[in-house]
Amino acid sequence: MKRVIGLDASTTTIGICILDYDEDGYQSSLVHYEYYKPQKQTANKEARPISDWVLEARQHVFNLIDGYHVTELAIEDYIRFMQGQSSAQTIIPLAILNMTLRIGVKDRYGWDATALTVGKVRHALKRDHVLPKKEDIPALVSTYLGFDEFPWYREFKPRKKVWAVMDESYDVADAMAVALAYVKLRSRPEKKKRSVKRKKAKRKKKA
Repeated sequence: MKRVIGLDASTTTIGICILDYDEDGYQSSLVHYEYYKPQKQTANKEARPISDWVLEARQHVFNLIDGYHVTELAIEDYIRFMQGQSSAQTIIPLAILNMTLRIGVKDRYGWDATALTVGKVRHALKRDHVLPKKEDIPALVSTYLGFDEFPWYREFKPRKKVWAVMDESYDVADAMAVALAYVKLRSRPEKKKRSVKRKKAKRKKKA
């Protein structure tokens, strides 16, 4: 059995999941999951240097890798641009965090972290031809991990007097999805790329 840590890293919350899996990818079992909140502000609500909280986040991941004897890392790749939602102010810190984690693992353990795009993760885990949406991920990973119900994080809302689902639940679900997708993609045989000449010849035959 091998052990992978899957990360869904954002500057507000890092979703974390650790899975054991066999070489064929047919069996995977959940070892640990949690979320981590980067401390971007001081107790007085003053902004901290990005280098401080990014390195703290990296150390937290290192502690988990060492404590759980993890041997591989998969991380959701950061989105370079999203229409109407991205700016340099949001993308640059996200890229710094993502790359610091990846380079840090390479430097400390000698591994090449595997970065998976959101699309690649969802394609790997979809149950049919329909690509799952973000809100579908908790239920989807539950089917793979054998949950009767996803282990939601909840907080009490005094005004409404209800226990509400915390947003961090979705970050953890995404981390689970990253780890599961990594296992599935790793176990699949690589498709041989057809040469350009063969593709052209096939097109001519059809014509």
